[in-house]
Amino acid sequence: MNVSEKTEIKLKKVCSVVLKLDPEAAYCSILDCPDGKIRLYYRGKGRSKETHVCESNDGITFSPPRVILRKSFICHNFSPFIHEGKLYAIGGKAINYKLKKKHKVKKKHGDGLYLLYSENGLSWRLVQESPIITLSHPGFIRAPFNLKGEIDSPISCIYYQKKFYLYFRANIEKGVRAIQYAVSDNLLDWSEIRLVQFNPAFDVNQKYNFYGPYFFDFEGKIKGMIPCFLKDGKGFIGLFDPDDGLGVWYFKGWFNKAPVFAPEQRKFFFPVKGIIRNRHNPDILHYYVHSNYLKRKADQPVTIDLYIHENHLQFGTLKKLVLKYPALVRLSLLGGLLRVMSKFKYRVSTVFKTR
Repeated sequence: MNVSEKTEIKLKKVCSVVLKLDPEAAYCSILDCPDGKIRLYYRGKGRSKETHVCESNDGITFSPPRVILRKSFICHNFSPFIHEGKLYAIGGKAINYKLKKKHKVKKKHGDGLYLLYSENGLSWRLVQESPIITLSHPGFIRAPFNLKGEIDSPISCIYYQKKFYLYFRANIEKGVRAIQYAVSDNLLDWSEIRLVQFNPAFDVNQKYNFYGPYFFDFEGKIKGMIPCFLKDGKGFIGLFDPDDGLGVWYFKGWFNKAPVFAPEQRKFFFPVKGIIRNRHNPDILHYYVHSNYLKRKADQPVTIDLYIHENHLQFGTLKKLVLKYPALVRLSLLGGLLRVMSKFKYRVSTVFKTR
């Protein structure tokens, strides 16, 4: 893959800080939920320790985060999605306890991916007690080196042409990541796992590193965003469209000129999985970027930034948007107070129940 031959996709950053996150926040997803709320889900407060959610009415101002899941490896890569108006999520890891014994008694669901269900987007329960994907699943591509935890990436689940497609990282070589997937009719029974193909083709010799899938369905259109790291230490957020079988993904362009990872500047950017349509002008789409990932730049906050363009789903021409939302002013003035108040007003789910 030669990214220099592809067109840059310029989107306009219209809000530098929509939301400030924990320094170790990761794997963000945003959903326009059936109850009218826009919810941003992410891993917060350390590696795999909690799942946080922030709510919004417009996709611009968000409530302080609340903790909705704890003490489970599901929190590591909790990935919610909507199917037929209902809320589901998949998450979990496959831990090598010989290398990471301390986790055996502290957290559950370290033996694979689990399926969850929610009535309101805040309280979640397991659909079944057993995982839907484990390391012994047919075709599972395991790392050819000692790794403390497999399935350690962001994950995506898409419903397309009466089938579910589940994507997660494949550690195919040390320092080289690809993406593997399985197909299901019912979210519980999954096909043999296969490796996703890319066009231009994935070249292991070039050490292309597709960190993990940020694939999603936006109003019937399947879209993909992938943080792609190159052998020179830099990378980009790639934009991809799939073929009809969702097994081959075509590179369409890259997100803005600044690299997703700039070692000399210690900057690190990740996409947020999902697109939100503007509540006041439906022709405007909201794209979100998780900036300063893992607080690589120590003197800068970890934030969610808002980008837009007005060409519906065509990644292309940009028109400048002038935001006129007084809520942004309220957010900047009261943000600190709200964060203090949030410590006293959140509900936590620590016990998982079978649906």
